[in-house]
Amino acid sequence: MAPVILELRTPETLVNHDFATEPGPQRKLKRGSVYVEDGSVKVFQVEDVIFSVHTHFLTEHSPIFRDMLLVGQGADGEGSSPNNPIVLEGVRAWDFDALLRIFYTPCLNPQASPLYSASVDETLALLALLERWAMDELRALARSAIQQRAWSPIERIALASAGGADPAWASAAYLDMVLAPQPPGPEEGRRMGWAAYAAVRDVREELAGLPYRARDRACEMLARRVDGFVPPPPREEEGRGVVPRQPVGTAKSWKSTPIAGSRR
Repeated sequence: MAPVILELRTPETLVNHDFATEPGPQRKLKRGSVYVEDGSVKVFQVEDVIFSVHTHFLTEHSPIFRDMLLVGQGADGEGSSPNNPIVLEGVRAWDFDALLRIFYTPCLNPQASPLYSASVDETLALLALLERWAMDELRALARSAIQQRAWSPIERIALASAGGADPAWASAAYLDMVLAPQPPGPEEGRRMGWAAYAAVRDVREELAGLPYRARDRACEMLARRVDGFVPPPPREEEGRGVVPRQPVGTAKSWKSTPIAGSRR
């Protein structure tokens, strides 16, 4: 019986796959877009947790891991088993787990990825890990996901301050904090960052005696204090002439209230 020959035409060459039992001429093979090296699975220890993962994802996205893992290692070397793991110091187990879940989340269910499900504190920790390991492409992906999610004003400011979003993305959040009925407290300051907290408090204090044009003045002062601040467009109620919320301490009216029984 004649051998079966499958031909695959490509732009570069014509590749013949000969399944004949008789030996044929040697062909130079090329690696496909997916090629997992034998032994590419390594065991990592982070805190008291061990992970067994494909190193392809780490070396593909991080030059730091590339330098660490592409150095020749024997089959019984570091990372070869749970008894001889690669220990990652100064990293929390949850943060490393979140990073791996970005790689292993099914593409048909992207909302299950930590990029779309992590809390603000978890997201900040993940951003720090991506920066630490120079995973620039993943960090850009994380920034895009962050800006698609709903956050409170404080969370927006915290994420923008950590480089998780463009500064202009948090501009409306700054304005909301400045015009809110109550000033942010120390806990809010810790969460949003002390520099942002100081900017909000300073603007609120300067606006305290200005009953009119508070929004415009707030935008002017925030632009001087917050890098990248862009005045957000007025809300619908402001466009209809409704007076925006006034900061704490703002006079409600320029007219003095007459004392009972006094002449006008």
